[in-house]
Amino acid sequence: MDKNINETASSDQDAAQVRAFQKGDKSGFDKLVLKYKDNVFNMCYYLFGDYSEAENCARETFLNLYEDIKDFRFKTKCYILIYQIAVSVCNSKLKRLSTRKMNLLNDIEASEASDDNSLSDSETKDRSEAIRQQISSLPSDTRLLLVLRDIQGLSSEDIAEITALKVIAVKSGLFRARDMLREKLKRKNVI
Repeated sequence: MDKNINETASSDQDAAQVRAFQKGDKSGFDKLVLKYKDNVFNMCYYLFGDYSEAENCARETFLNLYEDIKDFRFKTKCYILIYQIAVSVCNSKLKRLSTRKMNLLNDIEASEASDDNSLSDSETKDRSEAIRQQISSLPSDTRLLLVLRDIQGLSSEDIAEITALKVIAVKSGLFRARDMLREKLKRKNVI
């Protein structure tokens, strides 16, 4: 089935759940939480690198969604609203924790390992840790773009809507972020 058809069907299902919730059916909200909880948690985890912080941010995201969705007017897709709330919650938390070093990525080796299956588990873990360290040194707005695009798999258009940036700014930011990361990884002989 075409990806656009799947996305449309998913958006229609989300809209039906929101409408049900707005009419008093609490299970509509529960279904949205079940559908998006892993994505929200993963995004938060990649930004913080800490399970507890990610869990707290994901929980706060859905608490905020519970309030915001009551007045949702369907001017955007439901998942865009969810990511907007999650980004806002994470940004607020990051500002409060600005002196603490953030770890971003714990599973980037999956794509790297598929390119080089000859690495041992130990080498893969070391490489993954080196990559995480370099990503954590990127500016927070750059990390956010990388996580939303390369980890969450969102389109540049969706990221633009979530972050209130123009699509061209998202694309150029991603290009710069990937280039910065690549240079950092080369300097550390990770790639």
